[in-house]
Amino acid sequence: MWRKLMVLACVVAVCAIGLAQEVASGGAGAATTPTTGWGTNFLIESQIDNHYCIESQGATNAGRPVTLQQCSTTSFQRWALPHLSDETNLLVEDQGMCIDGHFKKANVGLAVLVQPCGTGGVWRFTFTAAGQVMDVANKTCLSIPGASANAAVSLAPCDETVKGQLWKLAH
Repeated sequence: MWRKLMVLACVVAVCAIGLAQEVASGGAGAATTPTTGWGTNFLIESQIDNHYCIESQGATNAGRPVTLQQCSTTSFQRWALPHLSDETNLLVEDQGMCIDGHFKKANVGLAVLVQPCGTGGVWRFTFTAAGQVMDVANKTCLSIPGASANAAVSLAPCDETVKGQLWKLAH
């Protein structure tokens, strides 16, 4: 367990340094809405039903889908949200991979993937006061069709009235 935490800490530190350098050099810029959540070891619970949490599919490889599952003690439901200098977060899972915010309209409803963390804008998210997890580059939010096991966590245009886009951080 300590090894996983050390790997995660190193990944977060390296990504934060890269992001700080990109912002300082005129990169993607600051978030329109500063993040309201940061830290480590979070569950990201659905506000539709707080018995369901975001989970990266159990394995270590890149390209794993992110789905909704019943909240448990599994490490695949634990997320780090480092607070970056541009008021955004990466969404880092227990294997040190990040939620990939690349968005295409055709992918609405398809699960987002975890990939090796990057430094561009599509890797930056903000946890809004309303409870949305917004990809700041595309102004899209993590979204589910409903709270049920294996529901795909996808990106969709942000809409605070859509209950499937509302989340809560818990420990």
